[in-house]
Amino acid sequence: MNMIEKSIDTAIEISFSLKRRLVELKYKEYPSNTSIKLIETFELINKDILDKLIKQKDVLHNPPVEDKNRLEYEESVRREIIRYNELLFYLHYFIHFVEESSTDHISLGTTYPIESIIRKLVLTR
Repeated sequence: MNMIEKSIDTAIEISFSLKRRLVELKYKEYPSNTSIKLIETFELINKDILDKLIKQKDVLHNPPVEDKNRLEYEESVRREIIRYNELLFYLHYFIHFVEESSTDHISLGTTYPIESIIRKLVLTR
């Protein structure tokens, strides 16, 4: 197994881990349904990344290039995998915000005064 395939496998593992985490977050309670919509959006993004990683792994065994172009092709795949890893990192980062917005961390009693203050600020502008 070469380094690119190992990188793809690592990214796939991270994606599956995020998938499990997002499923768990859907079962928490949130002050509004916006958090659930955001989780669903993150799930779509993660699914797209995972599908592309799996496809890339399959193509890696039968590259669509001639042997003389193989190094260039592998370099482009390596850069692509780096970008997917960065996307997974940011997805992981943003998931923290959703997790912190659950009623485990923010009581419902706190959200109503904050919403009221925000509405007043928006209406006065």
